[in-house]
Amino acid sequence: MQTQENTIQNRPRTNGVSQELHQSNKARLLAPRNTENHADSLRQFNISNIEISPIISPEFLKEYSVKQLRQIAMCLVNAVAHYDSRVWQWEFNPENQTLLDLILKAVNYLREDLGVDNIQICQEEDKTIVIALLKQCGQNDMVYSFRTKNIFKLKKNNKKLFIILINFIKSLPFKNIFESEESYWIHSILEYMYDIEYGFMEEAQESNKEFISNESLSFLEDYERIYHITPHKNWYEELLKYKPRKHQYKKIKKLLLNSTSINFEAVYQVTNEEGCLSETHLYDSYFVADHPDSSFAQEYLDHMNTIARENQYSTAPHIIALAKIDSFNDFDYKIKHHIESTNNFILEFNKTI
Repeated sequence: MQTQENTIQNRPRTNGVSQELHQSNKARLLAPRNTENHADSLRQFNISNIEISPIISPEFLKEYSVKQLRQIAMCLVNAVAHYDSRVWQWEFNPENQTLLDLILKAVNYLREDLGVDNIQICQEEDKTIVIALLKQCGQNDMVYSFRTKNIFKLKKNNKKLFIILINFIKSLPFKNIFESEESYWIHSILEYMYDIEYGFMEEAQESNKEFISNESLSFLEDYERIYHITPHKNWYEELLKYKPRKHQYKKIKKLLLNSTSINFEAVYQVTNEEGCLSETHLYDSYFVADHPDSSFAQEYLDHMNTIARENQYSTAPHIIALAKIDSFNDFDYKIKHHIESTNNFILEFNKTI
């Protein structure tokens, strides 16, 4: 079966951080899903109570107090020292150099030598300075949706595998066509589709949309109840006990077993270059649908494209490191691997199911 990767319009991206460190807004912790078989969201990135101040230029830095500039400099030097101990040999003469000079020197090192794309000055509730370093780890110009339509064909032919797959889908930390109450996006898209299909056909004509015998709405009417009443079981434990005979079923079992090495929560462990000023995030690019080419999937893609056109900020995913005066949380480079593994898994899942 063919799968399709849908492309989102590229967002403009801000480059460089030398003496202009680009701004962010108040950060928040991405709410983790309560999944049974996957790791929780990374806790050390909890900066939900941190206020982020924009850094526009060296002139803006001069608005910080001497005490704050000293803290910023110490955090940045600590970040550099984590990678290069020679930072302690840097010459700094308070008589003819300022803390601003030291800050900009550290920033230049982080950008040129370490490839840091963005640096943000943060303040905890007690006003302690925290420096957030951001590195881009991919592009957010694709959407990936799980194909579930064929799963329901197994209900009569292979009920055991059907129950395993439904519970696997339920365990995923992504937006889900069957769980509209948990996602404002999904709820809004389905409400819009129902309104056009059953109430406001004029709107469909005005927007040049054709909702004749909408297959996604018919799909929900046929299978949503079945999805919810399917017995709740630990899909992994059931999978281990499952002994398939047919080659196709063996492929499905192998595929699901391989999924246990993937951290699907990785898409929640990255940030955007502009923080919460952006209205879309990497995790919005993953969802459970009836079919990747369905009217629902197309409406979802249209929704993201609309936001992309209106959004002036890049939503490319960034891994993050946090530097304090006395501690440093390094980049987790495994996140990029898990995101790539997630992408490949979804494509293989749709081919196999």
